[in-house]
Amino acid sequence: MFSALKNPAFFKNVQIEPGGYALIWNQDIDISEYEIWKNGTPI
Repeated sequence: MFSALKNPAFFKNVQIEPGGYALIWNQDIDISEYEIWKNGTPI
């Protein structure tokens, strides 16, 4: 499901979900803020 995020144009098409608690790309791909906080890598 997340393999589409390897496409730079698709990846850049991210939006913040209306409540502000997730990143969304389409109806199938989203990542919660908790998932990013818990498993993200600082850059």
